[in-house]
Amino acid sequence: METEHRALQRRANGLSLSAYIRACLFAQTRTSLRDNKKILAQILAKLGQSNIANHLRELTNLARSGALPLTPETTAKLEQACQDIAEIKSRLMNALRIKED
Repeated sequence: METEHRALQRRANGLSLSAYIRACLFAQTRTSLRDNKKILAQILAKLGQSNIANHLRELTNLARSGALPLTPETTAKLEQACQDIAEIKSRLMNALRIKED
């Protein structure tokens, strides 16, 4: 414990330990948040570019026309996929502080 304390004091280079620790924590947090926001924005953009909505619309049209056999299992999986996609979009937008339309 004592050697950790001395090591921290050395790294602090004249700053109080609390000031040094705050500087380390907040510098990492700012960088991490900025990096995370960039990654989340990229994921949201990929989701938008993926044409998932068009593919689901096509499946709906096929189901309505009778070309896609609709079993209860198929229906449940499609409904779950729609819910999952909506939740992913919502969470990404919330994390980026973007209001949904």
